[in-house]
Parts: sequence; C-alpha cells; structure tokens
Amino acid sequence: MNVGFILRKLFDPRFLLLFLIFVLTSFFLSQYIPRHYSLPQWLTIQVKTEKRILVEVYYDIGKGYDEKYKVTQGINGSDDFQAVKLRLPAGRLRSFRIYPLIEPGTVFIKSIEISSFLGRHHKWLPDDILKDFRPIDINRFEMVNNSVLVESAGKYPYLFTAAPVPSVNEISSLMIIAAVSSFFLSSFLFFWLLKTINVKKLLDFFSDVDVKQKYLIVFIAAFVFMLNYQKLYLYFLSDDFWFVWRYRYLKDVFSTSASYHVNPVTQFFIFYLGNGIAGFNSLYYHFITLALHILNVLLVFKLAQTLFCNKWTSLAASLLFATYFMNYEVIYWITGIFYILLTFFYILTLLFFITYLKEKSAISYALFVIPFVLAVFTMEQGITLLGACIFCEIVMSNHLNEQQLSGLKRARLLVLKSKKYIPLFITLIFFFILKQSIKQHFIVNTQTMGDIAKTILGTLWYLFVPYPYGMTSQWNYRKYLVLLAVGLISFLLIKKYRGQRNLSKDNAIFNSEAVKYLFLFGCILSYVFPQSIATGMQARYFYLPSVFSSIILGNLLITNLSLFAKSKNYVKDLFHLAIIFFIVASLPINIKFLNAQYYHWETASELTRNIISDTKRYLPEEKWGQNIYYVNLPDGIYSDNDFGWPDAYVFRNAIDYAIRLSYPTNLIGTIVAYRTENPNVITCHGHKLITKDRLHRLARDEENIVLVYDEKIQTIRRLTPNNALKNPS
Repeated sequence: MNVGFILRKLFDPRFLLLFLIFVLTSFFLSQYIPRHYSLPQWLTIQVKTEKRILVEVYYDIGKGYDEKYKVTQGINGSDDFQAVKLRLPAGRLRSFRIYPLIEPGTVFIKSIEISSFLGRHHKWLPDDILKDFRPIDINRFEMVNNSVLVESAGKYPYLFTAAPVPSVNEISSLMIIAAVSSFFLSSFLFFWLLKTINVKKLLDFFSDVDVKQKYLIVFIAAFVFMLNYQKLYLYFLSDDFWFVWRYRYLKDVFSTSASYHVNPVTQFFIFYLGNGIAGFNSLYYHFITLALHILNVLLVFKLAQTLFCNKWTSLAASLLFATYFMNYEVIYWITGIFYILLTFFYILTLLFFITYLKEKSAISYALFVIPFVLAVFTMEQGITLLGACIFCEIVMSNHLNEQQLSGLKRARLLVLKSKKYIPLFITLIFFFILKQSIKQHFIVNTQTMGDIAKTILGTLWYLFVPYPYGMTSQWNYRKYLVLLAVGLISFLLIKKYRGQRNLSKDNAIFNSEAVKYLFLFGCILSYVFPQSIATGMQARYFYLPSVFSSIILGNLLITNLSLFAKSKNYVKDLFHLAIIFFIVASLPINIKFLNAQYYHWETASELTRNIISDTKRYLPEEKWGQNIYYVNLPDGIYSDNDFGWPDAYVFRNAIDYAIRLSYPTNLIGTIVAYRTENPNVITCHGHKLITKDRLHRLARDEENIVLVYDEKIQTIRRLTPNNALKNPS
C-alpha cells in the first residue's frame, strides 16, 4: 500500500465529510452534555445503631434544599455496621445534609462515600468526616473506636458538608469523544459487515419467502406465551382481592366501582363469571389475562396488516407491542384486565369500522357498533373511540374526492355520513346518565396545566422512545418539548410531501403512508389527551396507546430495512442503520426489563401469600368475632430504579377482603390497616395513622389481634400484651 493511495483516501470528499461530522458532533456534545447532564450517583453511609432509625439526606444539585430533594432509608438496630445506600438524581452535587436521627439517640458512622455509574468515587473516613462535616444540634461529634459518634438529645440533628463535594459523576469531554469515536467505529464496522454479506440479497430472500400469515400468527402467539407464561404462578395482589370480593353477585355488576370507574363489562365477564367458574383461584384469572393479551398482540398484527398490507411490518409491530416495557403492570397484575379488555374492544372497533367503510354492509356495521358499546362500558377511556372513528373516516382516501363537491352537496353528504354515529352518541348519553346516577367523577386527581403538559409529553416520549431508562415522575418535560414537536411535525411533513403512495395495492385503505401515520398518531392523541387531564402517568395507561406507536415503529423498521438494501449513499446508509438499530435494540432490552420486573411481582406475590397464610396462625378456632389490626403493611415493592410508583403492589388496598376471601368460614370482626409514623417499609398513605399508645392499648385487649409487618422475616408477627411496649416499627 503506497503513500499516494493513503492520501487519496484521506482526502476523499466522503471521508472528509464523515470526519467533519465526527469532529462537529464531538465538539458540540462535549460542550453541551457536561453542562446539562451527568451520570447516576449514590451516597453510601456505614451506620451502626442499637435501635431502628430513619436516615434522611437532603441534597443540593443547584436548586437549593427542599423537601422534594430528599431521600430516606430505614435500618434496624444491629451490633454491626450497615450500609445505607441512597440513590441521588443525576446532577452536580454541591452539598448535602445527613439527618441520622429524628429523635434523641446515638449512632456511629464509619464512612460516607459518593460513587457514580462508571466506578468513580470519593470516600470520607472518620478523620475526614470530622474535618469536612459540621454538626448541628448534636451534643457529641467525636471519634470513638475508629468511627464517628453522633449523639443528640434534640429532634432532627444533622451534619452537613462544609467543604466542597468532589464531583464523581460529571461527564468529561474525553469521555464524550471516546463515546462518539466508539459509536462511529462500531457503525462503520457494522456497515462494512452488512455490505460484505450483501444485505440486499438477504432481504430479498426473506421478502421472497412465502411465509403464510397463519404461521406468523402461530409464531407470535407462541412467543408471547413463552415471554409471559410465568405470570401464571403469581398470586392476587392489592386491588385484585377487592374486585373478586365485590362482584360475586349479579346485582353488584352495575354498582359503584373502585377508582371512579364504570366497568360493568369487565365486572360481569371477568369477575362475576370468574367467581362462578373458578371461585377464589388466581391461576384462572392470570390465564384469562394472558389469553386476552395474546389476542391483543394478534389484533395488532391484523390492524397493521390492514393499514400497511405488509406481513413483515405486521410481525414487527406485534413483537414491539408484545415487548413494550411499560406494559408489565397490565400483564402481571390481574387488575390490569380492565386495560387489556378495553384494548381488545378498541382494536376490534377500528377494524370493523374500516371494514364497514369499505363494504357498507349491515353486518359490518353491526360488528362495528357492538365492540364500541362494549369498549365504553369496559372503561371510560372507551369514549375516545368516537374521536378515533371520526378521524379515521376523515383521512380515508375517498374523502379527498369530496373536496370537488359543491357546498350544498357536501353538507348533504355530511348529514348522511353522520347517521352512522347515532348509535354511538346514544351509547355515550346512556353511559353519562349511568355515571351520573352513581355519582362518579371523570377526574381522579386534579391536574394543573403543567401536570397535564408533563403527562402528555412524557407519555408521547416513552411511546416513541421505547426504552426503560431515564424515566422519573419528576422529569423536566420542557427540555424535550421542542425536540418532540419538531421531530414529529418534520416527520409527517417529509412523508406527506415526498408523496409515497400505496395505491398499487387493491386493499390499501389510506392514500399515503403519511396519512396512515397521521391516523395512528391521531388515535394516540385521542386517548392521551383526556387521560392526561384526568390523572398523571402510570404504567398501565401506556397499554392501549402503545398499540399505535408499535405499528408506527414497526413500519419504520421495515421501511428503513428496505431503503438500506437499495441505497448506495453512505450518509443515507448510516441514517437508515441508526433507525434500524434504535428500534431493533429495544426488543432485547425490553425483554430483559420485563423479566426483571417479573421478579418484583413474584416477590410481591410471596409477601402477600406470607401475610395471608400467617394470619391463620393467629386466628383462634374456639373464639369468633375478634378484630384484626394490621400495622405497617407494605404498599408495594420499590426499587432504586422505580418510575415514581411501585414496581409491584402488595397491600395498597383490600387486606380485609383478602382475609375474608381466604378464610370464609371464620367469623372475623373488624379488619383495619394502620401505619405508624416511622414504619420500616413504605406504607400506603390511605392507611390510618396510629400512635404507639393507641396501638399498645389495642394489643392489650384480648378481643383484638394486632399483627405487625416485620421486614426481617417478610411477614407478620403478633403484638401481644407481653411485647406491647416494644417498638412495632
């Protein structure tokens, strides 16, 4: 290889262009990211205490000290040092305050350490703590046996950092350049590999393979079952007990439901019939939810096929929906059946409505109206179907021909077209009358305009960026507003003006891909806007809109694979590869995340079983009518990476129904859940707060059974007159 050849390659315009892109990308990222972003960080405190304490840490990341900038963790008394590990948000940590005691007492601190994602850390040993921290309202702050003694007779003593806190989580410019270099290098290697193995022939081979849809359907169903079959081993959790208990009788189906909902369809078909068929059997309910979820995945395949007439797009869309990370709550929780059933009727309505618009037959019209009615009475969100159907008809290809009509003819045609919606409006009127008659509201939690905007943008962001990272309930939506809006608008405009047509296929429904994307995005908005006004983000609220985002992403994946195979432009190749990698990489990442989430629901099931089964030990066979008081039952399973709500629910609700369903032959009196001021686990705020004196009085009464949750044994223990003076928390 001579020097001239190397020089010609170095000064090749394509090489120079890519090198310029690399330099500019590295420069701008190195200037912007270190100022606005940083890596996750943790604060670890080695503590020894004789009794249970709650360690609180307030941190300043540039916004001062405030209640919302606080993390806490409780630890039990022990003769050894224990690690209190607290996750702090990404940001430049300027200072922090440690509150090791909330009442008079003594603790020993052996070390304080901050660490980051990449292993960088800074540690304060006892000598460093005495030098760099200042005590407030602390009587003794001194070295004792190679640890720092902290003793206080007052309330809320703390120590704070007097010296600057070393940064361990800042992203340096060198790290940015290394990351960009690795990205470009791996992209070039991947690009070279794909070109070497002749991807065009490979894609042509797959496109020419005549795989019948029925085989793809069998594959999808088997894939979804293998991905989620383990849910069959889960137990009832939290609200599940309430629904199973509440709808044992037919007269209760149209009665007031939980959480401000009117759900007679779900209450009848799932819980009333379930009581008659299987009784109090969790396996039956989990099997039904899994079967309906598989049907929903297959309906996503059908809807994508109806819109894009491409079995590979349909396959990609169904797999993306099946593995979407935010659907874990609906899949693993029996209460999620409401959203599964709503989605089932929602997609059916759209499919039959499209069929009716094509065929104009009475049968297809009836098949369209029936699932619409069922969707509305499955959950209130079903009313958004009316907007989705109207929007669907507006963007249909034959609607464009109506622009040629005169004003009078157009008005007459509009009246004729509106007749089909009369049964839908009658259904909604009846629904509103029913909801008003049982005095229920649409708004679950009053939302401010800022909360609504944050919920809408947060939902849209994680529908189209399907990765379970970086999401928190406190995320700053304003940073992403411009990026999200410009990206979506630009995408739709490019699609529209490029004029990509699908009219060559006889069963094409819409006149261009842009219109199909617009229809799917309209379906998302028709659901997300009302939902965001009513309440904030929760995992289960993503299930239905993820149907439409999965179809959009699935078609983008197949389209870019096709364009990549045909393209001879290196810049376009990199662009198509980026999109392909972005979408494909979400599949294994989300599958791994769903498996990790299953562990939390399995743990919650085990805790629930322990609490219910161990209650039996304390129910005397010879005595009836005793009251049971539960103290500090766990609200749910919370991990360091939760989204602002529990990873899995335990006993947020329904402990009384759980006991009565589990032991129907026992005549039990009152069942109440309480919480103390400083519980050893996160408890539900809906549980009544009880003082220690009141708790001790209840325990001394032989008519009462007081059961306290013990985190060490992960079940309950009885608080008796002999141990009533001990701290139950």
